[in-house]
Amino acid sequence: MIRVLLYCLALFVIIGFVNCRILGGDDKEKPIVWEEESLEGLVVYGFTASDTIAHIVNLGNSSVTNIRGLDRIQSIAASTDGKYLYISTGNGKYGGDPGYITKIDTENWSSEKIYDRSVELETSDEQIYFITKHNHLGYDDSGNNNEVSHTRTFGRIEPSTGDVKIIDDIDIFVFGMSDDSAFEVNDLKQELFGYDADFRLFRYRINTEQSELIFQQFNYWDHGGFELSKDGNTLFFAKGPVLDLTSSKQIGSITSERPSHLIARKDKREIYISDPPTYTGAADIQPKMTVFNLKENSIIDSIDVGSVNFRMYLTPKERYLITHNRRNIFIVDLKTRELVKTIELSKEVSNFEKFYLFKQPITKGDDNEDIYLESSQ
Repeated sequence: MIRVLLYCLALFVIIGFVNCRILGGDDKEKPIVWEEESLEGLVVYGFTASDTIAHIVNLGNSSVTNIRGLDRIQSIAASTDGKYLYISTGNGKYGGDPGYITKIDTENWSSEKIYDRSVELETSDEQIYFITKHNHLGYDDSGNNNEVSHTRTFGRIEPSTGDVKIIDDIDIFVFGMSDDSAFEVNDLKQELFGYDADFRLFRYRINTEQSELIFQQFNYWDHGGFELSKDGNTLFFAKGPVLDLTSSKQIGSITSERPSHLIARKDKREIYISDPPTYTGAADIQPKMTVFNLKENSIIDSIDVGSVNFRMYLTPKERYLITHNRRNIFIVDLKTRELVKTIELSKEVSNFEKFYLFKQPITKGDDNEDIYLESSQ
């Protein structure tokens, strides 16, 4: 009798599981659990492209501090604890002539040069990678376009020491001033993704120093920038396909009105897409960002940020999205879908083109007071 009851119970569980699979009952997406999060201790480092002043915007108290004593800035990265700041500078029309990387200790604001080429910096988990700017002989200060070499030096910076390791020379398409769209790195899987000189998508395996072309069925010219998921398994294109790198299949498509900037949650439940004005005429610019759901393969929501917006970051617990235009920082509460804070930048910031979200420096100085770098060399 007990055996019969156990058999019936097991059969009931199996039938229920099958019905659940057929009806999609277990396939229903659970709501996102939004955690409380403070903005204290977070800053944005930003600058006008090729300007000589970097700006520190404190997201907690909205203060803006200027860092002076730099050459023309190209990109910024920082160690995860906020202690060391790395700033790439360079001259010429696109910042590649010849340039260098400066390591800054934010405890005493001393600085030293650690590499003698201008680079584009990229952070992945706790690591900092870089590619050199394109060979400066391709463009001169008058804007003359000669033959351009797409061969870049790819390397890594040890965040806690500033030690530089050269990995390889690889071909990555030249984007000029928008060189931050050129590549994505996943430190966990030791992989780099980018476009080659013929604008074909490739994967470079850091451990083996081997490249392979992938997903060649797509034309990437009109897709804009791309975002690599935190687990390194998915590529999202702002106006194009969603690509699964493990199965080598397309699993979605983002139907944005224009090539835009985008960022994905760690769990890939939502992807946020900006609406920048740089790709289109002013008539159809919308002061909003859109929300893409991969499971539904569609735009599910939009968030009005009151102005056009550009690049984006998610705070560590992903409660807030940080975006910007040329004169303001916008903080969006993703749970309520509301713009909760606008930080107006100083009048000295003429064109806030690039910004990066990190922990605040060790010694942040007095609010709104300038910081002058001291060379340790």
